[in-house]
Amino acid sequence: MVITLYEALKDVEELKEDQERSAGSLLEKLESRRKQLRLPKIFLELDFPSVDVPSAQREIFRQYENNVHLQRAISGELSLEDTVLVSHLKFRVRGRIGSLFPYRKNENHNKIVEGLSELVPDTSMLRTRGILSLDNVINASTIVASSVFAFFYFIAKMSDAVRGDDVDYEMDILLNYAPYLLSGFSAFAMGSIITSDRSESFGTTLKAALYIDDKIKELFPRK
Repeated sequence: MVITLYEALKDVEELKEDQERSAGSLLEKLESRRKQLRLPKIFLELDFPSVDVPSAQREIFRQYENNVHLQRAISGELSLEDTVLVSHLKFRVRGRIGSLFPYRKNENHNKIVEGLSELVPDTSMLRTRGILSLDNVINASTIVASSVFAFFYFIAKMSDAVRGDDVDYEMDILLNYAPYLLSGFSAFAMGSIITSDRSESFGTTLKAALYIDDKIKELFPRK
């Protein structure tokens, strides 16, 4: 599994935190034993190995130095935050109404997203897959609603055939309207799921981009 720049940078910080927790726990145990043995503090003058976070993170940046988006961010030409926002707004939003519809596949745009995927997580929602893909509200809702409608319509017709001439008005009403009601509810539910998932994924991506931009300012200050 390929790790993104964001994840690698965060791993270094977590490694530092783990090292500090481990060292602190060990020092507490040693201090307790020292007091029990009535030894002077000089016996606890220990040097623990420490993680040099800035140096380690600079080395990680160098491993991604061929990424064009990172080059632009470090040079100050275009921040990673702006790259993510442009990719999102230009091809995915198109206004609140436009965002509901399918997107044409755009290879040039997908190459930009591929470069971003090396740096930040959850970039799949930025890709364009074509007008028949299920990554949009209209397509997914239509297919789900159609499937639900066909299933319950079949159940209703089978029930009519089994009951024959028996009349049950309440059951007739239920069976006749169930396909419409349940397919409509399914379409609404699917649309809500896709919209929520897309918003959550974009929030994660943008947060990671902002973090990397801050790290660039910290580790590679421009004179």
